[in-house]
Amino acid sequence: MKKYIYFHVDELYRDLITSVNLKKFFPSNKYKFIYGNRRNYRLLLRFSDYFDAVVFPKPQFLSYAKDKNWTSYVYYLYTENIGIIAKKEFPKMILKGVLDEHFMMGNNHFVDSAKGFFLWGNNVYKTINKYYPYLKNKIHVVGHPRHDLLTLKSKTKPKLNDNNLSIGILTRNCFLNDYIHSSALENLSKYINLGIPYEYYKSKKDFLLGERRGSQPAYDVAIEAIDTKNIFLIISELSKNFKNLKIYFKIHPRENHENWHKVLKKINLNIEICEKEIPFTHWLKNLDYVIGPPSTSFYDACMMNVMPISIHNLDKKRNIFIKKMYEENNELTKHVYSPKSIQQLITFIKKNKIRYKNNKKILKILYDEANYPNCKNSLKKISNIIKEDLMHKKNTKNKIITINMRIIFNILYFLLNLFFRKEIINSSNFRFGPRVNNYKKIFE
Repeated sequence: MKKYIYFHVDELYRDLITSVNLKKFFPSNKYKFIYGNRRNYRLLLRFSDYFDAVVFPKPQFLSYAKDKNWTSYVYYLYTENIGIIAKKEFPKMILKGVLDEHFMMGNNHFVDSAKGFFLWGNNVYKTINKYYPYLKNKIHVVGHPRHDLLTLKSKTKPKLNDNNLSIGILTRNCFLNDYIHSSALENLSKYINLGIPYEYYKSKKDFLLGERRGSQPAYDVAIEAIDTKNIFLIISELSKNFKNLKIYFKIHPRENHENWHKVLKKINLNIEICEKEIPFTHWLKNLDYVIGPPSTSFYDACMMNVMPISIHNLDKKRNIFIKKMYEENNELTKHVYSPKSIQQLITFIKKNKIRYKNNKKILKILYDEANYPNCKNSLKKISNIIKEDLMHKKNTKNKIITINMRIIFNILYFLLNLFFRKEIINSSNFRFGPRVNNYKKIFE
């Protein structure tokens, strides 16, 4: 009887690239690999006893089922596990990010129910092992899964050695240009009931203040306004100073793409907007520079040997709004070139003739947080661990009942995804058939 594995896709454009490539390590004659999301979650809860393994992006998804006893093996493969949430100076942030707020507040059920945690780097591993050594046998360092060789495979042709300059522009306007069409005013209304924002609160001595992006909406609006202004000025100056220039535009997945298309369409410049479905690592290929506000995307750029340039120092007033746990303060940002003026940026690009190469400090950060370059076989490590565990898993369910229940699940799963034709406004809500097939084509 085939082993049934359920992979929860929460962020469409990041989790699906991992899952469709992870599936390649599970032969179809031995394993049935099923993709799910928040819409399919209730269905999973009713049939989870007939799955052998379930992969979630974080413990939070077990909390929705409350005190359910999971007979299937549960694994956590994180969508994001680098940047400020992996900075060793902030151990509470690392612990909350991996083990989730329920655990930090005293509820161990969702952590203890897990068979394994797939961590990206040694910083996180060492922190978990230090504070909760009883989890040592459950935690595994596998590296950044979206930098596995299979996920990096693309049809993009190598750039020829010519004089053309290729520059990528990154945006991050999740408040000013919300992907679910909320206005900045609606986002600011969170202040009405916000109170003191905590990452978690257990007692007067054990808590963690929320100091990441999103904890202070007014600050984020100010930052985004400054960054967007500078992005437009940078595009203008680049176009004036470089003749053989091609600008590639990457919109943040939590932004409204339509608004950017409208704005950039009015600008008569050589700008190519990246489609939502294109994996970020594929987009980075053949770029000379990538310019934008600090984010974990700079880690991806460095791992793809593309030079990141941060715009966070272009306006001194911007620093007023930066809190302790913003990505401006992650380990990598301090080593990223951050000009203090747009003219300084233009001059640097004009004078720089050397192909980007990571220095030793950056390589150390990439290794500590993303297990780079060993992450090239990340998905194989994950699959080997799951296969080994399932090989020794005792099946106590009646075979005939299990087969019949799986048939019922597959019928309901098919119908649920067949008739769900709602416009996608949430990356956790979509029909799987067309999306999975499109993603498979990207990596063929």
